[in-house]
Amino acid sequence: MKSAFLLAALFMGLGSYLRGLKVTETLSNKITAMDRHDDVIANLCTALLVVFASKFGMPVSTTHVSGGSIIGIGLRRNGSAVNEKLIYEMLLAWIVTLPAAGIISGIAYMVLNHIV
Repeated sequence: MKSAFLLAALFMGLGSYLRGLKVTETLSNKITAMDRHDDVIANLCTALLVVFASKFGMPVSTTHVSGGSIIGIGLRRNGSAVNEKLIYEMLLAWIVTLPAAGIISGIAYMVLNHIV
């Protein structure tokens, strides 16, 4: 079990190292223009939603919640300030990655279960 945690930490760290900056740039600059007031509201909404979900045992992605909060900030301006193409790409990624992760982890489990 300890080696599984180490592998998970290794791959999460590797993913953050390789693509984390792109995610940060997308969330901070490419969805919509925000000022400091907007930043505080988006982060407060993200924090409250993650805490609320955690209290009820719902596993949520902080990145997804943060993206949704930032999209909400842009939509309050009648949607004119939102990068619609990017939002569609994000929604598609959210829809695809959840089942894909389940399928890949299921296959990995079956393979590793036979090896170990």
